Amino acid sequence: MFECAPAKKHTEKITFDVPVNACDSHCHIFGPAERFPFDANRSYTPPDAGFDDLNTKQANLGLGRAVLVQPNCHGYDMAAITDAIGRSRGQYRGVGPLPAHVSRVPLQQLDQAGIRGGRFNFCSHLAGATTDDVMSMAGKIADLGWHICIHADEISLLRLLPDLKNLPVPFVIDHMGRIDTNKGL
Repeated sequence: MFECAPAKKHTEKITFDVPVNACDSHCHIFGPAERFPFDANRSYTPPDAGFDDLNTKQANLGLGRAVLVQPNCHGYDMAAITDAIGRSRGQYRGVGPLPAHVSRVPLQQLDQAGIRGGRFNFCSHLAGATTDDVMSMAGKIADLGWHICIHADEISLLRLLPDLKNLPVPFVIDHMGRIDTNKGL
């Protein structure tokens, strides 16, 4: 299992004005593991970087809103991000992985807790999702007004794009598709 480097505990305060309602559209929180344990089958172990750490960084960046994206190391247990959303006084929302077999009631509970999208990993180091999983989930979440978040790399993204165009919900390609910018346009 990969052990991550220690988290950067300090973010310099910015020196320019941030637009009103600016939002960090993709950030993670990790743990704290003592309260929100990491998944036993995770591929990496990050250092703790929880709600309080995120709030400090957000304040230093002049941001008050954020979309918390559930990291793979927490698996399907979204307790850490739903707790953070609940403590954010309405300023955070979340996106997380959803098991293929999830039923209506848990989806409604996640919606009430501030989750607004389902995330699917197609990157080679996190692979596990299938196109069928995405299409099935899109049907389950459409009436909730959610979106699909695709975590793909360059190779898997090209394979997925034709199917994504047929989704009944909006989709986001996170981490900018992990495209190698050294290759140019």
